[in-house]
This record gives sequence, C-alpha cells and structure tokens, in this order.
Amino acid sequence: MDYLRLFLACILLPAPAMGQSERVPIVIEIEAGIDFGRIAMNAPGGGEASVDPITGQPQVTGQLTPLGGLALKGTALVTGQPLAAVRIDLPERIEMRSTTGAVAEVIALETDLSPSPMLGSDGRLRFSFGGKMIVKGRVSGQFRGKIRITADYQ
Repeated sequence: MDYLRLFLACILLPAPAMGQSERVPIVIEIEAGIDFGRIAMNAPGGGEASVDPITGQPQVTGQLTPLGGLALKGTALVTGQPLAAVRIDLPERIEMRSTTGAVAEVIALETDLSPSPMLGSDGRLRFSFGGKMIVKGRVSGQFRGKIRITADYQ
C-alpha cells in the first residue's frame, strides 16, 4: 500500500486597483491552506480526494482510502476598502509534486463566497476554499503545490 500526504499551499497575489489610487490596497492573507489529509492507494488506477469549501468534509474515491489525519478546507482573509465589491480569482488547475517526483493535479477549486462578494464595513472579507485532487497511476510521497489567488476591486 503506498501512502500519500496531500497538502496545498497558497501564494497570495493581490492585484493592484488600476486607476483607483484613492482606494486602500487589497491584501490577501491565507489563514490555512487546503490539506487533503493522509491517504493510501490500494491499487494502481488512482482516484480523487476532495475537501468541501463549506463544510471542510473530505471525500476519497477510486483506489484511495483515507488513513485519518486532519483534512482541512483553506481559509483566507481579504482586507481593503470598506464596503467595496471585490473579485476573487482562483486558478482552474494546479500541479502538485511529491517528494518522490510524482505529479497530481488539483482542479475544481471552489469558495464559499457569494456571487457578488463585498468587503464588510470593517474592510474585511473571510472566505473558505476547497477543491479536488486527481491522482493517476501508482504514486506516493508528500504532495505540495501553490494556488495563485488574486483579488481586485470590481
């Protein structure tokens, strides 16, 4: 049985508000990255591991079996101009690499944000995010990757 440790770190890239120099700059702080937990691969063929952005509930399918450990949804804090509408963008795909050189892919990143997110009267907006990691073939190791999250005023 091969063991996998899956964790997704995040890089923060606040986008400058072009032509909006009177606004407070947007800052994104990651409070927790996505962690898919400890998972074993029962047989070749791979599978999927996911973390729900709202509940934080992990799920595995295919030839993967959860081994316990803590799976976590990611959380982020955006600060900027109070009551401003913002746009948060996450990539469609992230490549993860293990300590052994194996590759996995994270797709379907989702947040718990409303369709029209706004900073609060204190200039803050906290949100959670989750996604699905696809493992193909027989791989092992501790997987890491980075999410490029951007934020801008609407």
